Amino acid sequence: MPLDLDDPFRGYTGAPGAERPGTGDGAAGTSDEVTEQTGGETGTSDVAAEQAGDEVTEQTSDGAGTRDGVTEQASDEVTEQTSDAAFLRLLTERRVSAVFQPVVELVTGEVVAYEALARGPEGTAFESPGELFARAAALGRTAELDWVCRAAAFGAFLEADVPPSASLFVNVEIASLLDECPEDLLTVVGHAEAQLRVLIEVDDGTLAADPAGLVATVERARAMGWGISIDDLGTSLGCLSVLPMIRADVVKVGIRAFGGGDGSLFSPVVAAVLQHVELAGAELVVKGIESDDDVRLARALGARYGQGHHLGTPGPLPAEVRAPRALVPLRQDWTPEPAVPSPFDLLSGHERRTVTLAELETIARLLYTHAVETDAHPVVLMGLGDGPENEERRAAGRARLADMVPLTSKAVLTVAFGVACPPDPGEHARGVAVPRSDPLAEQPFLVILTEHLAVALVARRSRATRGAFEMILTQEPQSVDDVARHLLRRVPPAGGPHTLLPLRRGEVPGPGVPTPRAPADDDVPAPVAGARVWHGWLGGRRR
Repeated sequence: MPLDLDDPFRGYTGAPGAERPGTGDGAAGTSDEVTEQTGGETGTSDVAAEQAGDEVTEQTSDGAGTRDGVTEQASDEVTEQTSDAAFLRLLTERRVSAVFQPVVELVTGEVVAYEALARGPEGTAFESPGELFARAAALGRTAELDWVCRAAAFGAFLEADVPPSASLFVNVEIASLLDECPEDLLTVVGHAEAQLRVLIEVDDGTLAADPAGLVATVERARAMGWGISIDDLGTSLGCLSVLPMIRADVVKVGIRAFGGGDGSLFSPVVAAVLQHVELAGAELVVKGIESDDDVRLARALGARYGQGHHLGTPGPLPAEVRAPRALVPLRQDWTPEPAVPSPFDLLSGHERRTVTLAELETIARLLYTHAVETDAHPVVLMGLGDGPENEERRAAGRARLADMVPLTSKAVLTVAFGVACPPDPGEHARGVAVPRSDPLAEQPFLVILTEHLAVALVARRSRATRGAFEMILTQEPQSVDDVARHLLRRVPPAGGPHTLLPLRRGEVPGPGVPTPRAPADDDVPAPVAGARVWHGWLGGRRR
């Protein structure tokens, strides 16, 4: 029987009102006839009949109880199987749609962008995105569903012929971008890359789960001329350490994070977020606006844009989307990271100093002691520099990591890199095993990023003085961010192999990647034959 997605359980639990076999008036009459025959034909004594009846009743009762249990269990199994089948069918048929909530310029009231929100088939158990993604996770189909949701948003925006000055915010599951775009969605995703002005929404929680995926996502979006939005800032202590690395164009903060009208519940995290917005030139979007008072508060805090039911509820795109007079600005200070093999090479233009191993350890201890005193929630990246066959250096690295527990216990992410590094090298730390041939095997380093501190200490064995190290120490924020991104892109996702990810080289925008600001023709340009061309979200194993 074909599965009806409007009623996913129909056809599996029986038609309404249907009787089970062996029930109803006919069954009861049969039972009466058997009882009468038994009593008259067997000639058993009343006692024997009563005893037999009790035994039969007991057996029947047990049997009925067993049948009810089996029926209930079977019903649960059928229901579960049916739900899975319903989900898989809607996923295969791409029966996912998007609704759009406006982002409004708070002074003019003009809609400047829309945020896409996924929806399943209306009237089914999978209408809400929570149910959709919960079932996708259970069945191992999250990546495919995420692509389908994104394609649905792109397709609706393209079909509505939205003016190119209007921006589209789309949420992404970073882990899903490890998988290539399904072939049947390539066309719509390709058109979106060529024609739409998109801001990818990520959150700082992704950093701990998949640092390399987050960094690659940001870099690829930038290379395409797309923007980056960080959602729900102010709810996570780690967001402040991550902000400098992501260099977001837009940060979103919920209105409730600002507390009551007297500021009594004002989150200290939000104060730092507002400072970052001012210093970094990012745009602030206040979410959850429900009244004119919320609008006035958002504007007083410096927000240019707002989002919430008071300004517009999620729904279909308007029949005619007006072109906003002003674009949501995107930062222009992004430059691709140089293709270098190690942090030391990345900082090669900085001053070098020759130090002993003891001096190097002392300086590293001073840095993380200072970070502890700031009471921050940092990102800590540490290179043991233990070399191919150096048990003494490995022991020293483990001891140094143990000394740093007061800092790493509060860290958003702590990663230790070393040749023989286990996946759990110390308390609150993740380990990355470095191949013996990689430059990181011989380079001790320490990178600490907090809302108040950015420092990178990198070193390598001196080529001129035996037993000494060449050391570079910098607190220049841009340089520290560059080193942090270089290292994070080599950290594998949590839960899998802990081996260092290889360097990615030659992946630069080419003829296959038109920019959103210059909409292309209907056909996405083909790559140049023989050239190594990066295709946005379409081609790579990682974003």
